[in-house]
Amino acid sequence: MIKIFKTNKKYLLLVIIICLLLSINVEAIDYKNVKVSEKYLQKLEKVHVEKVIDGDTIVIENGETIRFIGVDTPEYEESFYAKTATAFTKNKLLNRDVYIELDKDKFDKHGRILAYIYTEEGKFFNALLLQKGRAMLLSVPPNTKYMKIMQEMAKQARDNESGLWEDLPILSWKNAGDYQGKLAIIRGKIIATYDSGKATFLNFDKEYWHTFSAVIFNNNMYRFNFSPAEYYLEKRVRIMGKIKIYKNSHEIIVRSPAQIKVLP
Repeated sequence: MIKIFKTNKKYLLLVIIICLLLSINVEAIDYKNVKVSEKYLQKLEKVHVEKVIDGDTIVIENGETIRFIGVDTPEYEESFYAKTATAFTKNKLLNRDVYIELDKDKFDKHGRILAYIYTEEGKFFNALLLQKGRAMLLSVPPNTKYMKIMQEMAKQARDNESGLWEDLPILSWKNAGDYQGKLAIIRGKIIATYDSGKATFLNFDKEYWHTFSAVIFNNNMYRFNFSPAEYYLEKRVRIMGKIKIYKNSHEIIVRSPAQIKVLP
């Protein structure tokens, strides 16, 4: 046993060093302060923000548009909530220098640059939007480098009822139709679940086909490290999202567990 340990000691040390090097990028972020060091910023490209289009999209000095990775702020049809998110981003970024970091996919289908944004002080702005409740989590592979911290920030906002979780109207599932096409938080108890093979339905009423359901499509299921059909069954919840109509019922599409708060 001693001989084997001595023989492999250098190999073991090499493995440990490699693992540490691979974790540097993620661990470079100070989770408590949602911040990176000045040394880390020096490795990134600095750009100047000329225009803020909305809460998650900016235009830099060379005319290129940058879409923030991992977040989705309300659209303008949500009026007040869109304006609040846009105002937050303008206050923090407009006419200032920022640092950008790319992930695996460099552009979206609209030709916009996809990036993580850091302020001059090193604040990780994508995560900050989530922490303050000004955006919802939007995980799109393969750009998931910092998903762990972003999930944690979204959870903090939900648990602390910050931003959208504080500002949005809270409705009974019975009144979902009153806010069709708008952002809202639906509350109630999930009494049944159903897996259609393409999506999982969280139902609040026995006659869900003409009332209200929350829907998790299979292409979003990888974001849940548990079975939603089992975990949410018989639980009282609040679900955030845009209320849509499908056939004769209303629904919210759930793309992330960050949209759901389980109540005691």
